[in-house]
Amino acid sequence: MIQRGMKLDVITYSSLIHGLCSSSQWKESSTLLNEMLTQNITPDVVTFSILVDVFCKKGMVLEALGYCKIDIIEEAKQLFDEMPHKGLIPNSITYTTLIRGLCQAGRPHTAEELFRKMISHGCPPDIITYSTLLDGFCKQGHLDEALTLYEDMKRSQMKPNHVIYDILIGGMCKAGRLEAAKELVSGLLKGCSLILEHIL
Repeated sequence: MIQRGMKLDVITYSSLIHGLCSSSQWKESSTLLNEMLTQNITPDVVTFSILVDVFCKKGMVLEALGYCKIDIIEEAKQLFDEMPHKGLIPNSITYTTLIRGLCQAGRPHTAEELFRKMISHGCPPDIITYSTLLDGFCKQGHLDEALTLYEDMKRSQMKPNHVIYDILIGGMCKAGRLEAAKELVSGLLKGCSLILEHIL
């Protein structure tokens, strides 16, 4: 495009990098990033969020091929840590992307550290962030940590949705805590009945 006289900006580069990453063209996306830097175009928060997502997803691919993904996740984390030094403030998407990558790498406690850092830096987690970390805890068998996070979520005035409840119920069943799962389901059904009575 540059050879044809078309001037690209950070938005165009980010979109192209995202497209290449979506089709697993890691090498090409890296080449495009280097070209972007050569043109003195500074990556923004969106670009960094895409790149963090790339490293995390690439880690998943490497694991499927029998390679270790830990180094790739560490690269994503290092990239994330570089953002403030470049004058960029990570947003909830960037945080959640790395939290998901850490959870998928079997590191929910490291993901929780990032989650706490997110809050302390004034970036409130959304329902997707909570569900991502809850799922990470439950899949690794850390139900107590998941329940603590669930209580924190309720105290923050964020209303749990069906995804949150599905994760918790599945985690309880996996941990053999069937009574707790039944109690949660019963509470949900009772809440639905009260809502219906109020409407009717």
